[in-house]
Amino acid sequence: MPTDSTRDAASPDYGSLSDRQDDGSDATERERSDIEFQRRDQDGDGGLTAEEYVGAAQGGQVSRRLRDFMMADADGDGQLTLAEWHRLRGTTHAGDQLLDLGDLLRKAAPEAGDALRKVLGELPIDALGQVAERLDMTEAAGSVDAEKRMAAIVRAVSAALGPELESRPEAKARIDGWLAKA
Repeated sequence: MPTDSTRDAASPDYGSLSDRQDDGSDATERERSDIEFQRRDQDGDGGLTAEEYVGAAQGGQVSRRLRDFMMADADGDGQLTLAEWHRLRGTTHAGDQLLDLGDLLRKAAPEAGDALRKVLGELPIDALGQVAERLDMTEAAGSVDAEKRMAAIVRAVSAALGPELESRPEAKARIDGWLAKA
């Protein structure tokens, strides 16, 4: 594992202090967030796996952290980059992250993703927050195969949408059709 001295401020994974200050953010808060990221990045590869992110969480916190991890993993590669970490740790509303997840699904599973993203896009932000709270990504986080992970994410988002999806039979049929093929 690299030591802190091998991760200098100019490292492309972590950026320089001047870069962080240029974006207008509070450098002190950003520095604390960088330190926490580095602490969790046990193998020092510049990314956090679900296991590294969840850490020593127990009980209901594990499910919540897995959900947050899956929603923050914008590119779906199974690791959080420093940028994704900062977005997760920032003031981004869970509903915004859910919309980002819908965008990812749109690319990875177009038929189901388009239907889910459309339903998500029609919901008010407070309803998106409620859907995000109901989202259980445990199955998706445990899936190694990318196609199975996408199917698990689609199932999780569909289940979290619950009545919001049931009231949109056309979207539900598209999602169910895609899941039947997945």
